[in-house]
Amino acid sequence: MRCGFRGNSLTTCVCTVGMQVLYQVTLRTTPSAALYEATVRHDVQTGQYEASVDQISRINRYSSQPLCIAHRLPHLRPYCYCTTAPSTRS
Repeated sequence: MRCGFRGNSLTTCVCTVGMQVLYQVTLRTTPSAALYEATVRHDVQTGQYEASVDQISRINRYSSQPLCIAHRLPHLRPYCYCTTAPSTRS
């Protein structure tokens, strides 16, 4: 497996398995500084790339970043960064 770095926000590791190349990608987003990891599969024969959304993982804590959607859409917590605090209605 070969790993490389591109800037301070993207890391890739490459592994060849038969006619497929697997890329393990780690990236950092802004403004949340979220770290995500995913595997991208490249079929060399067809030239197609494939990544499954349910296989994208946040690998650092998101703490209170997704408070605006935490109760309504809990499955989106790893991906959201709220710019405003949730409203507190009585």
